[in-house]
Amino acid sequence: MSHHIRLLSTSRLRLYPLLMTVAGVAFFIAAGITWLCPYAPRVHDEFSYLLAADTLLHGRLANPTPEVWQPFQSFHVILEPAYASKYPLGPGAIIAVGWLLLGTPIAGSWLAAGL
Repeated sequence: MSHHIRLLSTSRLRLYPLLMTVAGVAFFIAAGITWLCPYAPRVHDEFSYLLAADTLLHGRLANPTPEVWQPFQSFHVILEPAYASKYPLGPGAIIAVGWLLLGTPIAGSWLAAGL
C-alpha cells in the first residue's frame, strides 16, 4: 500500500513543474497580448468600473460634477451630486490595485481571477 502512495506522490511532484511552466507561459502570452492590443471598455458597466478605479487612484471616493455634465451621461454613472460609478467600490478597488502594480487596468481582472 505504501508503495502505491509513494508512486502517487512522486508522479505529482513530476507534474508540478510542468503545470507551473504552462501557467507561466499562459501568463506571459496574456500579458503580451494585453500590451500589444490594449483593451478598451465595450460595455457601459466596464466604463463605470474603470471610472471607479481611476477615482480611487486619484485618492477620491467621488469626482466633482463637471460644470457641463450632460455629455458625460452614461447608464452606469452618477453625475449629480457627484461624478462617480453607481456600483460599489470593491471591483473598482481591485482594478485600481492591478492598475497601480502593473500599469494596466486589465491586471486588476487578472488579480480578481487569481483570488
